[in-house]
Amino acid sequence: MNTFIQKQLLDYLIPSFEYINDDNFNSMIKKIVESQKMDAGTQRKRNDIIIHACNLLDQQLFNVLSLFQTMTYSQEINKGEIISTYLQTKACNFIDASLYQQGHTIIMLELENKNLIQENQRLKKDKLKIYTQLRSFSKQVARTKQLKQRQVSKIHSSIRKAKKIWPAQFRCAANKLFKINKKEYNASFVKLATDISNIGQTSIYVTVKCTRAIYQFLTGEMPQHWVTSKTLARWNKEIAALSLNQNLPKDTSSRFFGYGIMADESTRGEKKILIICFSYWDANKLKPTITIVKVTDITRCNAETVSTTVFEMCKEKGIDPQKYHYWVTDNTAYMSSEANGAIAKFNSLAISQSFRIPCGLHATHIALINFENMAFEKLDSIKELSLKKHSFNLLNLAFHLHDRYNFLDKDSLLNLKSKILKKLYKAIFNFEMCKYQQPIRQWWLYELKTAIQYLDRHEVYINFAQFFIE
Repeated sequence: MNTFIQKQLLDYLIPSFEYINDDNFNSMIKKIVESQKMDAGTQRKRNDIIIHACNLLDQQLFNVLSLFQTMTYSQEINKGEIISTYLQTKACNFIDASLYQQGHTIIMLELENKNLIQENQRLKKDKLKIYTQLRSFSKQVARTKQLKQRQVSKIHSSIRKAKKIWPAQFRCAANKLFKINKKEYNASFVKLATDISNIGQTSIYVTVKCTRAIYQFLTGEMPQHWVTSKTLARWNKEIAALSLNQNLPKDTSSRFFGYGIMADESTRGEKKILIICFSYWDANKLKPTITIVKVTDITRCNAETVSTTVFEMCKEKGIDPQKYHYWVTDNTAYMSSEANGAIAKFNSLAISQSFRIPCGLHATHIALINFENMAFEKLDSIKELSLKKHSFNLLNLAFHLHDRYNFLDKDSLLNLKSKILKKLYKAIFNFEMCKYQQPIRQWWLYELKTAIQYLDRHEVYINFAQFFIE
């Protein structure tokens, strides 16, 4: 043992010898003998502990004694032994991570605890609210199921109570939708037929065929006698007359009151049809109103025919022609001419001073057509392809070659379909041929897109043509 340590131990033990009895003295001698038998490493560690304990201050001795008493195992076979160095290290790491971390003061911990209590109370309220809503939804689901069951029961009851409809009864009910008796048609069918005849470009003849097909579909039999084109035309005239009488303004005494005329021709097949409407301000509805007054066939569409037809219509309907203050027409020559146009001739017949309001869209359309013809040269009206040298014809040809030929085209050259051409471009030049935009005359955006596509592929077309010729 180190001489210094021995001296310190003797200085510590000598004053207490006079209080040691024989048993304690023998025990001390035994421990000294056992300590001499220990290995050098163990003895060195023990000496270090003794030196460290001797150098401690008085106030630290209580902490050391508490440390030896507290840091021991409390259960199982290791009870009373000092805990391992691993657990001691874990305890130190925990103290470093928690005690010395910023914010873990008593005030901060109390504030955090207060926030957690408030959050817990809020979560309890949300839980109670959700529970209440869940109960409400459960009750609603139960009521809905009951209502559904009642409705299903009503449907089943109605089905059981319903009478069976025989085919003859159905045909009889369907027949009443069209006819009151064998000669007189139902008013609702008259309205249906006239409405169909006025949809788009549906002709009276086509309307007759459609209504006959509807009747045959519902009744399962071909009608022996059916409405004719002449009857349907008469219905249209009668309904137009009723509509005119209903829409005619009642108070026309004001000197500021007046009508406007809208007149235009339409071609259906070989016939030309003149449509005449009048417009006015409805004082009751407080909005402008337009009503069709007359639809008639004309042999020639010129200024004389239009002005005479409108003037005779005024006499027929009892409308003062001098009340017509303006005309709304397109910009054709026989309408727009100031000296010999339809408005000028009508003013001469009616001794009136009506003026013309041109259609702005029609004027813009005419201007665009004239600009296109001047800029790109006038192009004849064509449906498919043309060999005339023109930029549009070139773009149209490129579109037809690469996207129009399909397996239904019997006259395609060398049986080259669009899919085959695209595969050839891919196999020979590794070029992915996308779909062309179809050029449409007077739709400049479409033509421009097609032109851009053509210019991007122009070099590939030349290489393909050389390859194809060789």
